[in-house]
Amino acid sequence: MHWLEIVFSSLNLLIIGASVCYIHITLKTNQEWNRRKATHELLNDLIFKEYTELSKVLTVDLGIEINSKSGDYKTALSKFSNFSDKKKLFKHTTTKIFNVFEIIAISIKHNIIDEDICYDYLGLMYTGYFRWGIAFLSEKREENKDQRTFRNFEEIANKWKNKIEKEIQVKNVQAKPKL
Repeated sequence: MHWLEIVFSSLNLLIIGASVCYIHITLKTNQEWNRRKATHELLNDLIFKEYTELSKVLTVDLGIEINSKSGDYKTALSKFSNFSDKKKLFKHTTTKIFNVFEIIAISIKHNIIDEDICYDYLGLMYTGYFRWGIAFLSEKREENKDQRTFRNFEEIANKWKNKIEKEIQVKNVQAKPKL
């Protein structure tokens, strides 16, 4: 009878161990699904609501072209006279847009949202604003006396810029000629 108790105890431990493993795998899978869902929801809220309004102010109301290769923050800033309301609106709107991007970068850094999904949504926009706003980033760091200002945004933007450049290179590599 003693050996039967040992077998049942061992069997119970095996079943409990398997159950714990199953629960752990299920929780991990649900956590990843929830993170991806949170990414989608965050992007919808920030990008398609707040960012759209801010972008409209820059592009439509103030006539700024972010995607123009010849334009940048300094060039855009020079269009406005000092202390004008439009210049204040321009600086305020630009700051808010970069704050949105910094929130996204911090969320990526702490694995709250999925970087791959964000890259698919924002890769070109993020890197375009980064190129356009290098002088803005310097201005804000000097103004805040803190080199960490928008650092998370800059790190992700540089990473994505390199990724985009690699993708372009791969697409531009000619295939080997058929023998």
